[in-house]
Amino acid sequence: SAMSHPIRPDEVIEMNNFYTVTVYDKGAEVIRMLLTLLGKTGFLAGIKLYFKRFDGQAVTCDDFVQAMQDANDKDLSQFRRWYSQSGTPQLMVTDSYDPSSKIYRIAFEQKHSATFDQIQSEKQNLVIPIQFSLLNDKLEPLNLADTDKEQTTLELKDTQQSLEFKNVESKPIPSLLHGFSAPVKLDYAYSQQQLGKVMLGSPDEFARWDAGQKLFSDCIHNLAGKTEQQQTASINQTISIFEPIVESTDISLALKAEILTLPSFETLFQQRDSVDIDALNQSRKLLFKALAQTFQANWLSHYSAFEKQPYAYQSQQVEQRKMRNLALKYLTLSGQSDVEQLLTEQFSRADNMTDSLGVLSAAQLGDLDLFEKLMLTFEQKWHADPLVLDKWFALHANTDRTDILARISILMGHSQFTINNPNRVRALIGTFSFFNVAGFHNIDGTGYKFVADYLIKLNEVNPQVAARIITPLIQWQKVDKLRQQLMQHQLMRIGDTKGLSKDLFEKISKSLP
Repeated sequence: SAMSHPIRPDEVIEMNNFYTVTVYDKGAEVIRMLLTLLGKTGFLAGIKLYFKRFDGQAVTCDDFVQAMQDANDKDLSQFRRWYSQSGTPQLMVTDSYDPSSKIYRIAFEQKHSATFDQIQSEKQNLVIPIQFSLLNDKLEPLNLADTDKEQTTLELKDTQQSLEFKNVESKPIPSLLHGFSAPVKLDYAYSQQQLGKVMLGSPDEFARWDAGQKLFSDCIHNLAGKTEQQQTASINQTISIFEPIVESTDISLALKAEILTLPSFETLFQQRDSVDIDALNQSRKLLFKALAQTFQANWLSHYSAFEKQPYAYQSQQVEQRKMRNLALKYLTLSGQSDVEQLLTEQFSRADNMTDSLGVLSAAQLGDLDLFEKLMLTFEQKWHADPLVLDKWFALHANTDRTDILARISILMGHSQFTINNPNRVRALIGTFSFFNVAGFHNIDGTGYKFVADYLIKLNEVNPQVAARIITPLIQWQKVDKLRQQLMQHQLMRIGDTKGLSKDLFEKISKSLP
């Protein structure tokens, strides 16, 4: 995007724009890569040396990496490029199998595209740790490299590197990037059946979850432009792959719930260079409802499986609540006859915020009249707790309703809402712009204008928050031509504001052509 930058940017117009997802999230991912490369013992040795040298001082990324290097006697000079190079690497993976020699070969290639701030010739190869395993026909991990290990790690430093495995009885399925071992875009030609097998058999829980998310994502993206009959066939084929997960009893409830949770619209939106907003939103809804109806009996079984216990922050209870509330969402969409009773009972008996918000999220999803009643009760109970009330504002802002702008305008007059409270603004205006697809991206442009009008006001009060909330507007390149024009028009309106902050000026000036 126009705001593309490395973890350690060379320059910014406004320092507040330095605090981005790239700096925080990708920065954390790079630190975790050091744990993968050095191992737990080596990483802890580096941490101890880092604190010994710099405790109480202002330090840099280079100081941190140098401590890791010195503590482990390992050259990390190439690894440092992660801090100065922008963009997400693409990891291309190909493989082949020779049945006559029983040799399996897998090749890895890293590619780096030009970004807004760096041209192609500036890109260099990075150190990419790739943890992976190989699954046989019985979904069992193979022992790799003549050892009893089911997982191995390749440090990809060159443009291309490959590995060869001997005495392999049949072509295995690679389970790649265990533990999200590197923040890259994986490109491997998985079939649906192969992804299903990774989801069922990989020894790594992240790989299982990621395979499930890719199955869901591919299905949703591929529904666009198909006939109703073709959509039904595609959905049914995808759903059948998840049936073993839904019915499994030997998988942790937390993992099961994560696998069976659809990727958000925002996640799907970021997966493509251009997006048909309406088709993508509708496709996701179609798959969501089909999952709800197909496994209705299973969702009811999952929901009813756990005895009500007094709230305790214990891993078993956490997993049960996660699965129970996911099942409740699906039941709300499934047409379950007594779903309103289930929602009402759980809401009235809830002794923790997770179960209360689980009911509200499910009621919101099902477009139930009960949602309004429960939201009123929730607000009356938590009126004096600002952090909890932020959840209430956010739920309202993300409701799919035709009068959403009028509803948000009313909420801005609420006694607990003020433009001077950044958390409250993020909860209401931020949630609407980031997550309310139908409202924000309404084809008449009213959603864009509503947010732009508010950002112009917010610019005078808290330009840092305004610069965060403007993000969906500066992603205009990904949508259709009409919406592009509508979004650009609002950006230019904001840009013409007298006394525009450097925070907003930087983002607008970089995003507009």
